[in-house]
Amino acid sequence: MKILQITHRSPFPPMDGGKIGIFSFTKYFNQYGHEVYLFSICSDKERDLNYGDLDFNNIKFYPFYKNIANKVLFLLLNSLLNRSLPYNMEKYIYKDVWFTIFNFLKENKVDIVHVDHLHMAYYGRKIKENFPDLPVVLREHNVEHTILQRVAENEKNYLKKLIFMIQANRLRKYEINIINAFDKILAITNNDYNRLLPYVHPDKLAIVPAGVNLDEFSFQNIDHSMPTKKLVSISSMDWLPNQDGLVWFIEKVMPILLNQIPNLELIIAGKGTPEWFYKFQNDHIKVLGFVEDVSELIRNSHVAIVPLFAGGGMRVKILNYMAWGIPVVSTSIGAEGINLENGREIRIADSPQEFADNIVELLSDYTIWSSQRELAFQKVRKLYSWEAIVTNTLKIYNDLIKKYDK
Repeated sequence: MKILQITHRSPFPPMDGGKIGIFSFTKYFNQYGHEVYLFSICSDKERDLNYGDLDFNNIKFYPFYKNIANKVLFLLLNSLLNRSLPYNMEKYIYKDVWFTIFNFLKENKVDIVHVDHLHMAYYGRKIKENFPDLPVVLREHNVEHTILQRVAENEKNYLKKLIFMIQANRLRKYEINIINAFDKILAITNNDYNRLLPYVHPDKLAIVPAGVNLDEFSFQNIDHSMPTKKLVSISSMDWLPNQDGLVWFIEKVMPILLNQIPNLELIIAGKGTPEWFYKFQNDHIKVLGFVEDVSELIRNSHVAIVPLFAGGGMRVKILNYMAWGIPVVSTSIGAEGINLENGREIRIADSPQEFADNIVELLSDYTIWSSQRELAFQKVRKLYSWEAIVTNTLKIYNDLIKKYDK
């Protein structure tokens, strides 16, 4: 099978949930013997990419280096002007990218087009308009307008709230309209499937979850008896919901915890940590920024926290924590879309006191802590391996290709 994969970011190196999701399809498409033509809009800061251990015999990589950083002025202008495209979609549209894709498809035969993320749906629709007999699939890593609606609902600043509301409404209209251009939409959770169902024929929808490459993880031998108890958060710190959630945790939950566990440390790591966030550093909070090798950090962490109040899709980092053997405490939205039993495989809490109580119980009782991490690991191994996920996706693709071959 010849697969054209189109992404709004480079999948290299696969250091966060979004990149891991893109990378894993590229990797397993390739490992299963298919040819992959990968067209990616990359940050202009990523010209020296680490391609990892990919076998490029069957992968042709076409990067487009662009300045895709968010620009406040452009966001304001987009919000004030009567634009049909929301800002976070508009900034990924480039004539040279489309002309390159168009000319490639005129000169090369591919069997199917796999579009990652709504941000690149514009190109998927253009392909469908110009090559109507070519099956085109959109992998919806999130239902994007849901995330922005939640951000708007949680925002306290009136001006920011107004801008987020404008963008969320614009994004909703765009998303509902454009998904119908595709032959298949792959939602990654039941929740996202149900959010999309009113707007698209059910025959076009399928659920294909995110996953974990278990070969890249090892269940850690963590010493629960260490006198200093350590919480960990590893996330993309350039994403607003992650920033907001951690500020909530630091301001609302940490004081409760420190009253009960004085020898507690919170370790925060992640790419794109803004300068202002380092102000939270003190004797109990360490802000590390980007950490290339997190293995030592993982070995010394007792509980992972996922305090999210806006988001969609699945938080792959939860699956990663569980593959490492670190028990997770998350908000409901943070754990949304993952088939886990609260109180056994994960702890879910939405208030500061409840969040703190769950952490205290895990840190105080070895039996409960050990049971949760073992049960969570078994669930990840059973339901969320990338090998099985991509295998199922390829079955969907083969069925689509057969329809067009008739």
